[in-house]
Amino acid sequence: MAAPAEPRASKPFAGIGLAFFALLVLALAWGEYFSPLNRSTFPLILTQGKAGPAIGYVDPRAAATLRVAAGDAVDLTGLSLSGRMRLQMGSPAGTTLTVPVEHDGVWSPRTFLSEPRRFTLSWRQVPFLFTATFSLLVLALIAARRPSIATAALVFFGCGTVTVEPFAAEFSWLPDPLFGAVAALVVAAFADLPLFALIVFVTRFPHAPRSPAARARARAGDGLFVGAAIAVTVLALREPVLFESWSGAYTLLDGIGTIATIVFAVLAYRDASGEERRRIGWVLAGFCVSAAAFFFNDLLFPKTFGSASDDLRRAVRYFADVSQCALPLALAYAVLRHRVIDVGFALNRTLVYAVLTGTGVVVIGFVDWLSGKLISEGRLALAAEALVTIGFGALLNSLHARVERLIDRAIFRDRYVAQSRIEHRIEALAFATSEATIDAALTDDAASVLGLCSAAVFRRDDASRPFARRRAMHWPADDSLELDDESLLVRTLRAVERPLFLADLAIDEPALPAGPAAPALAIPIATLHEVLGVVLYGNERDGGSPDPEIVALLAKLAAAAGSAYTMVEARRWRERAAELERAIVGSSTQA
Repeated sequence: MAAPAEPRASKPFAGIGLAFFALLVLALAWGEYFSPLNRSTFPLILTQGKAGPAIGYVDPRAAATLRVAAGDAVDLTGLSLSGRMRLQMGSPAGTTLTVPVEHDGVWSPRTFLSEPRRFTLSWRQVPFLFTATFSLLVLALIAARRPSIATAALVFFGCGTVTVEPFAAEFSWLPDPLFGAVAALVVAAFADLPLFALIVFVTRFPHAPRSPAARARARAGDGLFVGAAIAVTVLALREPVLFESWSGAYTLLDGIGTIATIVFAVLAYRDASGEERRRIGWVLAGFCVSAAAFFFNDLLFPKTFGSASDDLRRAVRYFADVSQCALPLALAYAVLRHRVIDVGFALNRTLVYAVLTGTGVVVIGFVDWLSGKLISEGRLALAAEALVTIGFGALLNSLHARVERLIDRAIFRDRYVAQSRIEHRIEALAFATSEATIDAALTDDAASVLGLCSAAVFRRDDASRPFARRRAMHWPADDSLELDDESLLVRTLRAVERPLFLADLAIDEPALPAGPAAPALAIPIATLHEVLGVVLYGNERDGGSPDPEIVALLAKLAAAAGSAYTMVEARRWRERAAELERAIVGSSTQA
């Protein structure tokens, strides 16, 4: 029994929701450095001492005023969850927290005040911002076009690029105890759990699990993710000094996650074969590099390079940060080059809307500046802005078409030329006078113009006979291949009456060729709900599957071919009727 297709979230809302979540996390990641909510902190940093929590660093001014020093033990048991989170992550300026501190062998309460810190921006933030921006933008685009469990896990992994302490500090304006719950959620969700989201992704990449072994791996991966979620939640809620008091548990957890992700990636690669293995190889390689970089950043870096020189630590940190881009970069390459995930058709549209939106912002911003300079009366300035906005909106439709044509011709020229050629062939089918001409347009012309590995057309002369192969390109020289009415492919095409990818529905006809010429896409040739034939296309020559724009173009070609076949047959019947009429007239004249 064929495996069910991967559960995919409903479009477009699920895709938009995933993309919005990724962009929201990206905005908060930038806020780690630019948000004013993240510029207040307490004047101490906690660490794990020999007997429990201790002061690892204290601001010299606070040390002199409060009579505390690095190494003094701290008792956190009297603090609420929100208090512990505020002390370690920051809180709005003016917030006070009182905790017992052991100084010179004497325990006494000390009150610490959160103070604003000076905003600084340096090159040290560049690798982090680049990694977060590149990763989340790429993953947001993929999730928007192909929402599924796998891409949702991918987005969640991308969210792991944030730094949890300053990220959680952006929510410090929330009242207690709500802030404690939100901060614990941030720590649990974005610290170590994203590594396990990679397991959920790789067990469903590049398609839903189909074999019993693949389905068992998916269940095991889901179990590991749930188990990790429980573990990190307990750590976030109970650990006194985050990431230090129970560092051994984090080491074990991340070690299990890293080993599991790499093992599952190797198994996924082993199960693939032929073209699919070549297509997903780069993605799985980037997957392993990202998983290793995630593990290194969280655990190995502070332990291995904690005492190294500043320059060495900075260089290693830069490299480790940027290495986490390996998976998004490999995915971007696979999408553009091999179309492992079919999102390429959205690129030119996205660029069009970006150009139009950017133009609108520039124009309206310029009018706002100009009106403020030239018109002193506020109402007149507002009226001028409104008129320009309305006028600009009226031009958007015409601008859209023109900009899209310009981008198609300038940036996607090869695609534009191929589509134009197929469009002309679709128009020319109306003047075809034989089935052989139509067969050639469906196979030779389509495959050569669009760069497909193979093509074949099956049709029949009457309803009592099976669909026979009439013409093929790069198929074995066997004209006896047939598809009967009971084949799964024919029955499915009759049911759906639309193009379908054979792998998506686990359709494997034994008579069809394997290897590079193996068909990937099936399109019915139908008129008035009657299937006249079937046309099969292989992947593109670079190994990528045809994207939705190409599929739509081939479906249009098949629809035109169906009309052309009907016209040729009608013309033939008219000629036969005319011959029969002439024969009858001739017989009557002789009589």
